[in-house]
Amino acid sequence: KHGQGQRALDKALNAEDNIFTVLGFDLTRSANLRLRAELMLEIEALIKARKLTQVAAARLFGVG
Repeated sequence: KHGQGQRALDKALNAEDNIFTVLGFDLTRSANLRLRAELMLEIEALIKARKLTQVAAARLFGVG
């Protein structure tokens, strides 16, 4: 049974749905870039949902 992480990886490796592949990156690099972009979108959504300030978000993620 695939977990959420495996589904995200499978999706990232699908070259037809990956803008980074379309832009000419090789499959490994484009999968990495897509996963990073999706992670950034999830982090942004969490910050907005919790209405965190920049300082609170930095504390939450152990930055600074």
